[in-house]
Amino acid sequence: MFVAEDGVEQRVPWAFMPDVLAELGRAVLSFPSYRSQRNYPGWYWSATMGGRIGFESWVERDHLVALI
Repeated sequence: MFVAEDGVEQRVPWAFMPDVLAELGRAVLSFPSYRSQRNYPGWYWSATMGGRIGFESWVERDHLVALI
């Protein structure tokens, strides 16, 4: 699911996500970090997606790697 530029939430199959992300061209979320943080945010480089994908925890990163 993603939010289009007009603010409407849209659902598309995973196969179409690279095209959607390329069209949007900007991140929806930011991944702030600070001292004493309990989660581990970061960026994962994906050759399949052709760019970086943000994650908010190692669990999300592990699922991301498994899906891509």
